[in-house]
Amino acid sequence: VSGNDILWPGVKKADIYGYYPYDASQVAPGAYQFQVKKDQREHTDYSQSDFIWTKVPALSPTKNVELVFSHILSKININIHSTQDGLIPDPDNMKVTITGIQTKGLINVGDGTVTGDVNTALSEVIFRKQNATVEGFDASFTGIIIPQAISENKKLILIEFNGLNFYYSPTESLSFQQETTKTFN
Repeated sequence: VSGNDILWPGVKKADIYGYYPYDASQVAPGAYQFQVKKDQREHTDYSQSDFIWTKVPALSPTKNVELVFSHILSKININIHSTQDGLIPDPDNMKVTITGIQTKGLINVGDGTVTGDVNTALSEVIFRKQNATVEGFDASFTGIIIPQAISENKKLILIEFNGLNFYYSPTESLSFQQETTKTFN
């Protein structure tokens, strides 16, 4: 923390960890329970779903510690383009949801690995509309999920507007890895 002295624990070297969002109730560094927000349309909920992490191993006592953080979950971007003029009259009234996924996971703060919590029911995440639409598309959405594998032919993405529902089902299995972004156009 900038401006505060770090007290070393009486040893010559120490591992320094940092992560956000911080939760004081999480005391077991090997099993930090984390859940992405199921509705990420608001900026606060989207950013509270983004778990960032860093580790500086075997650091000798020093005044300044440089921390380089990584986004350790998986990000998905969805860009929508209609081939029929006027089919998307108002992207602000559109809702994009990823369905049938794990929203809870366990984070090992010691090494930064994330595993989905297979003991919880599958759920869905409503994505955030991006302020700037990607050029050539009618609307762009983004969301953060727990890294996981998705089987083929499963209804994965639901796009809703004007009382209509459109689904995307992948034709092959997908793997949403840590620290990656996958884009669907």
